[in-house]
Amino acid sequence: MYLLGQQENQRYFETAIANSLLHHCYLIHGKKGTGKKAFVKELAKFILCGSWDCTCRTCRNIDSNNHPDVNFFSSEDSIVKLETVNEFKKASLYSPLEGKRKIVILDGVDRLNVQGANKLLTLIEEPPPYLTIFLLSDNVTKVITTIKSRAIPIMMKPLSKNKLSEYLEKNNQLQFQEAEIVADFCEGSLGQALQLIETDFISNRKTLYDLLCECNNKGTDYIKISSLLENVDINITLDLLEFWVRDLMYLKFGQNKHILINKDYYDKLININVNDPEKIMKKIKLIRNSLKHSINSMLNLEVVFNALQEV
Repeated sequence: MYLLGQQENQRYFETAIANSLLHHCYLIHGKKGTGKKAFVKELAKFILCGSWDCTCRTCRNIDSNNHPDVNFFSSEDSIVKLETVNEFKKASLYSPLEGKRKIVILDGVDRLNVQGANKLLTLIEEPPPYLTIFLLSDNVTKVITTIKSRAIPIMMKPLSKNKLSEYLEKNNQLQFQEAEIVADFCEGSLGQALQLIETDFISNRKTLYDLLCECNNKGTDYIKISSLLENVDINITLDLLEFWVRDLMYLKFGQNKHILINKDYYDKLININVNDPEKIMKKIKLIRNSLKHSINSMLNLEVVFNALQEV
């Protein structure tokens, strides 16, 4: 599963290892949800075991994060703490215990400050001969140049929507239309798709869009909005709203059902007349900014529902 859509990267590492050309540092980059962490875990198994899809003791230990020669470091902070970099560097200097190679993984290299980057740089410039470093980044443009210049970049490509839809339908017990909806929403991100499936995304989407249609016909019912949406992730709600408004923008310039994201709502969307969808998009952007300051998100959603009727 975790190699899905990454066959080109898979072949690269197979060739590098077969010819003893494994570099000491790789920069694995791609949008959030493209499976960087899972892919690197599969690479670690292949490097230490020599096989894909293996269930040996080495591979089982890597899967359960219990292998002494594979260490993963990450931070959810906006800036990766210097403490995390120090721990990463310390672990890198320990010789491997069970094999010939030590593998260390640092997630969030695009969130290092100058001090953290400089500490990491000293390791990358003079690594121990047994070490393989994987640096993970959601935004490669924010990785400091001196680090990028010393690492081999490997880009994780998002899946095509068709491939993602086929995979979700086959492996996650989704109906064809449900799989298409999730694939469109995630724009090729397998990781995000799998996370959404574990939630009530399909039913929450239906609740929101049915509510939008009802408000368009009957007016805004603030109590109903609050009761139906209070437990839905506000960021998912905003993303769904953007897709809804984007479809309304498409319909202003034509009635081609096939270019819509929400094709299953075409019959209802075609009857909604919105003169200024860009104004609504701006309101949604304002809500996203207001969330950073903990302003009441439900009140902001009511503003958007009003805007859908006003314009």
